[in-house]
Amino acid sequence: MTSPDPVRRAQAQLMLAHRTAKGGAGGDPEAITEARQALTAAKLERRVREALNAEPPLTTEQRNRIASILRGA
Repeated sequence: MTSPDPVRRAQAQLMLAHRTAKGGAGGDPEAITEARQALTAAKLERRVREALNAEPPLTTEQRNRIASILRGA
């Protein structure tokens, strides 16, 4: 059995956070923000993995440059 897709899981969490907020059951704006952040991170992680697995492979210099961007340098 394969593990659940992190992007789909994050999308589901965001939808749940919105439903709870709109349903008047004490929806938490922070939960919506956190769910959005998790979805953005999951999408970015998927794209980075795709890029790193692509052919031809990135050079060490290219990987280091990308890593520094992700670290906020």
